[in-house]
Amino acid sequence: IVFVENKRLKETLLEDIDEAQLPEPYGGKLPLVPIHQS
Repeated sequence: IVFVENKRLKETLLEDIDEAQLPEPYGGKLPLVPIHQS
């Protein structure tokens, strides 16, 4: 478990996740898709 301040959230996520795979609400490029539509 990692606790992260909101202002460092995107920076911390990008350490382990490529920006192309990060959801838009977290500063990435991947749109969110509701589970029932997938």
